[in-house]
Amino acid sequence: MKRTRSLGGWSIFFTILCPLGLGSLFVALPHILSVWIGRLVVQGRGVDSIPFHLLLDGMIRVAFLTGYIFTISLRDSSRVCVFEYHGAEQINL
Repeated sequence: MKRTRSLGGWSIFFTILCPLGLGSLFVALPHILSVWIGRLVVQGRGVDSIPFHLLLDGMIRVAFLTGYIFTISLRDSSRVCVFEYHGAEQINL
């Protein structure tokens, strides 16, 4: 009979905490950067508007996502596993 080993409490805690932390960085970091860029680049020109910050947040998020995809495409194992067989699950359905 095969014995299975269950995960401990700390393993489950960090398994949940790490993705939530990285996901919150994707939300918080672009906002912090857009506020900083708004203060640094265009001081006193009325760029405290919501559309300005939403546009800048969106551009920063697109840059993060593009950079992430580019970074994982540089790895040989990721190129084979992720980018070659991505459509396989849709074909099987």
